[in-house]
Amino acid sequence: MKKIIRIPILLIACIAIFASCKKSSGSPTSSAIVGTWELKSSHAVEVDSFYSLTPIVTDSVYTHGHTLVFVFNNDKSYTEIDHSTTPANTISAGTYSLDATLGNITLVSSTVNETDQYNITGNTLTISTYISIPGIESASGTLVFGKE
Repeated sequence: MKKIIRIPILLIACIAIFASCKKSSGSPTSSAIVGTWELKSSHAVEVDSFYSLTPIVTDSVYTHGHTLVFVFNNDKSYTEIDHSTTPANTISAGTYSLDATLGNITLVSSTVNETDQYNITGNTLTISTYISIPGIESASGTLVFGKE
């Protein structure tokens, strides 16, 4: 009789424990992006089919250091700065929004309006983008930033 009573109690306890556990989304929080991010490397694949019947594929990997920096602020503003020039040049400045559920970052300024995939792991920000102009070219790129 004790065995019959214990099994339902154990089942109820297990269900209560698993139901009370909050599922981690694995998505970064909005505050994780706030700060200064320096471009460390980039990888681009471009397929050019405009001038040739056979697409030309260019696969490039670049290593950077102190050339491109993004600054993301608490007020949802951002600045993109090119440090390869003296003085440094602001490439774009505007606002950003994050959709942690989809892993999207949207940048909006007078020159930029794009939504890309992003991921933050520790002090590494990865942004992946894809551009396609049917019949002309397509390109995908991955930018890897380190938090300063």
